[in-house]
Amino acid sequence: MGWPQYTAALLPADARIAVVNRGIAGNRIRLDAPSATPSWGRAGLSRFDEDVLGTHGVTHLVIAYNSNDWSLPGRVTRLDEMPTLAELIDGYRELIDRARTAGLTVLLTTVTPLAPDLAGDPGREDLRLAVNEWIRTSGHEFVDFDAAIRSEADPSLLEDEYAAPDHTHPNVNGSKRLAQVMAEALARLQL
Repeated sequence: MGWPQYTAALLPADARIAVVNRGIAGNRIRLDAPSATPSWGRAGLSRFDEDVLGTHGVTHLVIAYNSNDWSLPGRVTRLDEMPTLAELIDGYRELIDRARTAGLTVLLTTVTPLAPDLAGDPGREDLRLAVNEWIRTSGHEFVDFDAAIRSEADPSLLEDEYAAPDHTHPNVNGSKRLAQVMAEALARLQL
């Protein structure tokens, strides 16, 4: 289970909302899955209408992309698929605009640490930090997943208690911590 399922479990019994997870492993905002890994599916931008707007009764959207857009190029996909910061922000903005046009409230989440996955390329960590800075200062509602589970000693790493063995993904404790901060945000929004 990931943070969406744990968030749903934290909601009060009389909550008038449900949490629907449309996340796909390996998914990216801008680009569809490479032919070698078709299970990653269509990009967030291309599946938005079907997956988000096609969900009956949807009122809010949490945009919680992690690092696949910039951690996979050159390792799993072609290096020329590496996005610029401007392209990533444009992708977020398009999702936000499309959601708001449909009358949805949008929450963004910051991107959690990825080292040691990105240890050999500090430019990718710089991109993560820049995306997070944009999320935090863009004026949009956001939930700070990064601050919730990063290491205080080294912010490019997950805190050990929250890290899966690969130190790139959260473990059960990390997913529960993300759920906790998401549930707190939902309570602030009075959902």
